[in-house]
Amino acid sequence: MNDCRELKALSLLSGIDEDMIDEAQNTEKITLIQKTKKFPLMLAAVITVLVVSAVSVTAAVQGYISHRKNVEHEYTNPAFVDELEKRQGQPIVAQNKHLRLTVDSIISDKMYIQATATLEGLDEQGKEYISKHLCLTKEDFERLKGSAHSYLPHMVTDIDGADQTVRFNQGADLMYGQRGGHTEGSFTFGVAKAKLMGAQTVHVRCLDWDSIGIGQGLDELKKGIFEGIEFDLPVQTNFDTLTLAADTRYFYVSEVGFYNDLGGWHDDENVVIHYSDGSEETVDLDHSNSFGEKLFELEKIQSVEYMGTTYIAKDIEKAESPTATQHPGA
Repeated sequence: MNDCRELKALSLLSGIDEDMIDEAQNTEKITLIQKTKKFPLMLAAVITVLVVSAVSVTAAVQGYISHRKNVEHEYTNPAFVDELEKRQGQPIVAQNKHLRLTVDSIISDKMYIQATATLEGLDEQGKEYISKHLCLTKEDFERLKGSAHSYLPHMVTDIDGADQTVRFNQGADLMYGQRGGHTEGSFTFGVAKAKLMGAQTVHVRCLDWDSIGIGQGLDELKKGIFEGIEFDLPVQTNFDTLTLAADTRYFYVSEVGFYNDLGGWHDDENVVIHYSDGSEETVDLDHSNSFGEKLFELEKIQSVEYMGTTYIAKDIEKAESPTATQHPGA
């Protein structure tokens, strides 16, 4: 797989196109600091993945990451990928006659869920679609910049009690992968848990950006080439989260990231973690925080200092289960 990390660094931090999607961030006080960086994953000989043309979900089995090389492109710390693999169920697969989408890995803590996915072309139409939308060089990026949001499936879900469709943040504005032969591309998608209103599983639909034209809004999006590609995504936590408090303010450290209730982050401010053994660690928010950089040992954290305020460790919310899903009737 070609390495597009430099390109991804240019497009990642903005997430999905803000001109077209109102993420309603002002209504969400919890702010995610972790930033994804690269891209997505392996096949276990003894495990069979159930595939159905419209919707397919796998039986619950731990310790299996498909397309592992893709996941290692997203999360570059091998030790982290090894640990992530222990916390996975089988991959989730959905396909139609043109494309196969595999959810290869899921990171889910108290505040956020992020998944890596691989998209494969199954026939000439599917392979052509992926091939023309892959970003391989800086020249490609410059040529496509401005319309990059149209090169991913747009992931949405409907939540009981929510007054509007929940839209996932795409982890990059372009797919990354390789052309020719068995063409495939990979990407990440995620969403703040607050938007999911306590749901344990959400039904995800894929929409085609190429189905709308200039000036049209999200309500005009159609399934397009992704017709029939939808799946159930488990959102139970598979990483612990530590709550820290300072009077009425809260700070959260999960095994994979930081969150606060201040409504935002200041990149020129660092987080200082004080450990129970008297040591401390300074984390540069602008450069050192990405899912997959490291696993924080929550039991050893005594306090966290941010913007002059010290937050004292309170409770650890333990992970619920591996992110396996149960096939209906199994």
